[in-house]
Amino acid sequence: MQLAAMVNQEAGHARELVRLLRHNANCKVLIREIRSGKLEGFGEFGLINVDGTRRLLGSTCLEFLKAVLGKFLVGLAWCVVIGGHRSPPASGCGQIVPHDPGGCPPGCPIWQDRVVAVYALGAREPRIAPDAFISPEAVIIGDVVIGSESSVWPGAVLRGDHGRIVVGEQTSIQDGAVLHCSDSADTVVGDRCTIGHSAHLEGCAVLDDSLIGSGAVVLAHAQVGPHALVGAAALVPEGLIVPEGARALGVPARVTSDVVGRDDFQHNVEAYVRNVHWYRANLKRLD
Repeated sequence: MQLAAMVNQEAGHARELVRLLRHNANCKVLIREIRSGKLEGFGEFGLINVDGTRRLLGSTCLEFLKAVLGKFLVGLAWCVVIGGHRSPPASGCGQIVPHDPGGCPPGCPIWQDRVVAVYALGAREPRIAPDAFISPEAVIIGDVVIGSESSVWPGAVLRGDHGRIVVGEQTSIQDGAVLHCSDSADTVVGDRCTIGHSAHLEGCAVLDDSLIGSGAVVLAHAQVGPHALVGAAALVPEGLIVPEGARALGVPARVTSDVVGRDDFQHNVEAYVRNVHWYRANLKRLD
């Protein structure tokens, strides 16, 4: 039998569950009670044994429990019940891949039949090509456009709140990268670009076939490329132009012209396009 959670809004049931959780000083006791089904019997809010069905804990109840118990205990209970490996996102959806959209509570962000952290911000709503890959651990908010066969990897954040973020086709936004914008400077990344691990782009333009190295920072109104390189951990200051075929290294970055070939980064592009199709077909959550 598989443990799952069902939710209703009845405050009496919620208070009873909170009282029980609060009195378990040792988290191992809580885990044993959940796994043994001892939390059954609190109406629809209580934990129940369900064969082959996943029901997720609602965001309203999560926020209520967080306020009383703190994030750690709630995250631990969530991981035991749902089978997750991290605290639930704000939407209250903890099941990542694979996912049954029918079991997701209202407001749960679903893209390509997976629960992912893709959020509208008022009227600002992401537009993602159907053949792109978005990691369940990435976060995409607001006015963000992502092109065909592009990818956004674990821990990356694209936040299009005060402006727009545009990512072209066959571009990879790698693990931990941060893309932001402002009301005076959109962030635009062209086709076949590589944005390395933990890079930071802020209101800048990275033109086609360019590579931003791991940990590099490119600030507002700067422009890189096309066919240009920003080295790992480099800082491209506001307004700096790294022209076609150039390389920028150091803090602040110093530009060397005519050292990057037109196809120097093609192998990176091809590798990540293969990853897109591989991960879309084979990524599976192990509970």
